[in-house]
Amino acid sequence: MGIIAGIILIVFGVLHFREPVDKSKDATIEIKVPSASAMIFKGFFLNSLNPAVWILWLGNVAIVSKTLYYSIPYMILYFSITLSLVLLVELGKVSAANKLKQILTPKTMRAVNIITGSLLVVFGVVLIYKHFFDHA
Repeated sequence: MGIIAGIILIVFGVLHFREPVDKSKDATIEIKVPSASAMIFKGFFLNSLNPAVWILWLGNVAIVSKTLYYSIPYMILYFSITLSLVLLVELGKVSAANKLKQILTPKTMRAVNIITGSLLVVFGVVLIYKHFFDHA
């Protein structure tokens, strides 16, 4: 498994060195952007199908309800604050992504691809090396 994982990391790392395709030289492609409400709807249902989200919130409800002695007003307050903070963090991520989009030029993306590819290749080589020489 170590050899296979190392080879996969090396292959992915080498693929990161390829030049990104410059879309501006191609024919104009019209991209239909979904509305904000459609994206919220899709995101909500995508997250509702994620079992990790279900486990997180069910565990949270179980622990908080016992900790707050099943007091409904305290639980409503706790989950209101929790959901508000989750919404605030998500809005912050959207804002940061918008600012990051302005920073990521093709030149910086090329540098990111080279760094990422190099790290993947190094980790793949280390994984294969450890498989063969670190069985003491």
